[in-house]
Amino acid sequence: MEELVKYAEDPFYQKEQSVATDNTSKGESELDRTGSLLRRIYSLGDIQSCIDKIQPIRYQEKLSLVESVEVTAISSGYCLGGCNWRIKCGDKLLSFISTSSVAPSTHASPFDPSVFKNCDMTIFGQVSLDSNIQPLQSFYNELCTSTAKTLRKGGNVIFPTYPCGTLFDIIEVLSKYLSNMSFADVHMYVVSPVAAKSLQYSNILAEWMCSAKQEKVYLPEAPLIHSELIANEKLSYYPNLSEAFGRNFKEPCIVFAGHPSLMVGEITRFIDMWKQDPKNTIIFTDTEYDYIKALKSCQPLSCNVSYCPLEGGLNSEDIELLVRNYKLPHVIVPKDQSFHKIVDHSTTVNMFAPLEVLSIPLRFEFGRALLTEPIMTALKPTTDGHSEYSEVTASFGIANGKNEIQLGSVYDIPNLHFQRQRYLYGDVDLSKVLNRLDENGIEYDYEELDNDTKVVINLHGEQGTGKVTIDSRESSIHTESNLLRSLLKDIFLELLTAA
Repeated sequence: MEELVKYAEDPFYQKEQSVATDNTSKGESELDRTGSLLRRIYSLGDIQSCIDKIQPIRYQEKLSLVESVEVTAISSGYCLGGCNWRIKCGDKLLSFISTSSVAPSTHASPFDPSVFKNCDMTIFGQVSLDSNIQPLQSFYNELCTSTAKTLRKGGNVIFPTYPCGTLFDIIEVLSKYLSNMSFADVHMYVVSPVAAKSLQYSNILAEWMCSAKQEKVYLPEAPLIHSELIANEKLSYYPNLSEAFGRNFKEPCIVFAGHPSLMVGEITRFIDMWKQDPKNTIIFTDTEYDYIKALKSCQPLSCNVSYCPLEGGLNSEDIELLVRNYKLPHVIVPKDQSFHKIVDHSTTVNMFAPLEVLSIPLRFEFGRALLTEPIMTALKPTTDGHSEYSEVTASFGIANGKNEIQLGSVYDIPNLHFQRQRYLYGDVDLSKVLNRLDENGIEYDYEELDNDTKVVINLHGEQGTGKVTIDSRESSIHTESNLLRSLLKDIFLELLTAA
């Protein structure tokens, strides 16, 4: 964002900007270098105002948004600071998967699968619909090979890219490859109005890096390789093509400059200088812009062009593996036919289209609420010898974003009493239950489970069949016989207290 503002406001860039205008007579776009491409819609002050409202959190840190809603940021493996979200709403757990990568990164913290643990629903928000995309490593190999071929011929390599994100991966992969190929003396340049800030700031984000990079922080040693390259005078960064750049510039070289659209920034000047030399190469790695359309404004073009899309997002095959490996019960994905094959009958799949409002069939059985002071003072606990209980007649409300249990008004109380459901509580004495079954002529057999903390009684006989389960938390009765159900109800009413 800051880079675009610089392009729009800085007089140095204003005189270099170009604009593509639609030539209706030719039916194609041509370059017009007399106009200004960008119109300012926000300023640096607006950006800072937005950033001031952002609350930074750490990976695995729990953040309470409103009552009963808690979110946790978990590494997505895509870039520095990239995260997925684990959302706890009452008694339900949701996971929201943003742009993620399960492929290994040279510096970013890897994808953390704990985001799926015990989740009731998983929403995949951004997915690459191209299931035929090659592994990232194959594109890195192609990128390195194209660079080496160009340098061997004495040509220059241009990367239209942002001054962050995949830039750090490319620099690290290229520097290691070129050292092994006897191109260690080839200089790299990063040209952007925010290049200095991006390269310097990235080294203090150790928490967001993989373990190998984090260990370097404690040596002490800069975690990312570009700091070493800068110290050894193998990489330089400049805000623009100023006189300082011209004094230190030497060829052949590798240049990283913006903007990936080829419409603004110093990338336009580099292409103008080198596009007619067949020894030079432009390597596109960004997937946000169509590189073929971007190159139309640069014609005629004699240099080489290579497309190595470094897109590490999840595709349908990645999601298929995640769903099966982590046994996700319910997933929501963007509409795409390939997703119909990713799951078996045990997984529910919902699909959504852009801007579509989707009704999610997720029922919340429990929630947290605050007992207000009037309720607390009105409580009159009773005891059964082991625990204390209190009957509450109240209404549910929300105040200041928090759930509250409030005293019912004079209008609420009649309805509350009418709708009240009575519950049984207390400890169930197994021997007394068995005695009552014998007295009523009900045949049974039983077994004790979970270290004698749970008892299952199987009922059979003339009255019907059924099952009674008794554990330390609750008891349940399952039967299709009305006669047996009535007998069991009477037995438990005798043994328990009603509230």
